Amino acid sequence: MTYALGWKTENEVYLAADSAITLKNSQETPGRAKSSFGEGHLRGSEKFVEERMQKLLLRNGIGVAFAGNVQLAITTISTFFEEIEKSVSPIEALKWAIGMHNPESTDKKITILIGYHDGNHPHLLTFNSQDDRQFRTDEILVQAGSMPEPYKKFTGSSLSKILPETIYDPRRHIASMLGIFQTYGIVDDLITHGVGGAFSGLWIGKSGGNWQPDIMFVLDDKMVSTCIRENCLLVNSPTIGESRCLITNIPPRAHQEVVAKALQVAKDAKLLHREAKFDFVVIINKQNMTVTLLEMRKNNKHGLLLLEPFTAASGRTGIAYAVTPKLFEIINLDVFFKNIPYMEPTIDNIQDIPADRILKSVIDHESRGVT
Repeated sequence: MTYALGWKTENEVYLAADSAITLKNSQETPGRAKSSFGEGHLRGSEKFVEERMQKLLLRNGIGVAFAGNVQLAITTISTFFEEIEKSVSPIEALKWAIGMHNPESTDKKITILIGYHDGNHPHLLTFNSQDDRQFRTDEILVQAGSMPEPYKKFTGSSLSKILPETIYDPRRHIASMLGIFQTYGIVDDLITHGVGGAFSGLWIGKSGGNWQPDIMFVLDDKMVSTCIRENCLLVNSPTIGESRCLITNIPPRAHQEVVAKALQVAKDAKLLHREAKFDFVVIINKQNMTVTLLEMRKNNKHGLLLLEPFTAASGRTGIAYAVTPKLFEIINLDVFFKNIPYMEPTIDNIQDIPADRILKSVIDHESRGVT
């Protein structure tokens, strides 16, 4: 299965999803042993699970996420957007698409989540073929897929606690939630449930649709960065040793066009990693399982954190990062989520960093290509 969800606030609607896919009764095997976040891919006698696909789409100011049968979801979403191009309303376009491709209950199950804004209010439209097959509008929170129930409950709890301090800034809010989602696969072996890999997100407001900001995730033993360009989720990780482009091709775009776009946006991602200028840094403390979000505003320097790109003699590029004693203290606080706004760096607090707080980790390798 997978994990896809949508939630709505007063002014925006948000969508997010993981990037793992499950293939049953397939002769395929995972192309890599682990996901970008170090989760072991699953290869069983009846199925395999691998980080492989972006399950979000943003087109014409409308966001779509899906869970369930991939091929059925793709054909349904393609027809949905064909109807949107004819100026059909989202609810009627979805009803037509479901009527075309999934008119009755079958063993092929899907959930479609659609986020849009009508100029006055945000809307979350959903259809789940596993339940009563009703088209539901203006849902507040919908979680689809095979994520274990305790994590779904934690998501609901996190939204209620984190929204008040991030609701004013959709970029900060989606980055915060993605950081939380990413911890689930660290705590538990979610790949066995068909969930995992890099999470991605988007939001739609009155001014239109927006992809998540550029984020670097700092874990105890690795740094992983994600960004989205041209509907392509670009993931860079020392675990996989290259830049990966995870994308779902929704017709009418031809496969060749998708590949060409992926190759082009990979250049943008490489530049991002080499400059180390992210919108946000998410630090996940694996010892006490807490999340610390720092707003970077595309800067290398923050009042509490310093990022410095480097190139090793081997040709591998990376990022050296230095943590101030104050940030080190915050990271180790027994508080699950910490939200730190951008702070102007000063010479004093940069020089105040002890030598044992200056660490180096390889985040980027010279890509062998886009896969």
